[in-house]
Parts: sequence; structure tokens; C-alpha cells
Amino acid sequence: MKGFTLLEVLISILIFAISITILLEIESNYIRWINRNNLELKAIQFFKKYNFGYAPYLDENFTIKREIINREEGFKEIKNKIIYRKTGETVLVITTYQKE
Repeated sequence: MKGFTLLEVLISILIFAISITILLEIESNYIRWINRNNLELKAIQFFKKYNFGYAPYLDENFTIKREIINREEGFKEIKNKIIYRKTGETVLVITTYQKE
């Protein structure tokens, strides 16, 4: 008698299903990672335009919150939180220093 038993077929289907599930999970994590990096890149571009005064070209999807801390060493520490307006999530925190 030639052919596969039902048990062998079921085991091969199970192995195939588990493999596909793992690959889909890896792919979806990769897509999330790409989207996050794209959002961070847009936030950096927004910060550059904001910092250099290109107000008409600013992306309306972001806003910036600044926190200025005066340090004893004679400089200001400026924390720029770039916030994605759609979710309210802080995408990036860029710290700059300015001599007083």
C-alpha cells in the first residue's frame, strides 16, 4: 500500500500552519517597526523645520512641547518633546543645549 496515513497528513498540516503563523507574526512586527521609524523620521524633519523657523512648511500632524531647564554650569538644557497629534504619543525627545 502506497501513500500517507491520516496522521502523517495531519502532522504536516500542523507544522505548515505553525510555520505560517510564526512568519506572519514576524512580518507584522517588521511592518510596525517600519511605520514607527517612518513616524520618527517625519518627527525629526518637523523638528528641523521648527528649529530653523520654517513655519509655513511644518507638518500639522505634530506639535512640540519645550521644557527649559537652567543648569548651574551656565547653559540651558532644552528638552523638545515631539508629539503626534492623532494619538497624543510622544514620538521623540530631542535635547539641545544653549549657552547663556
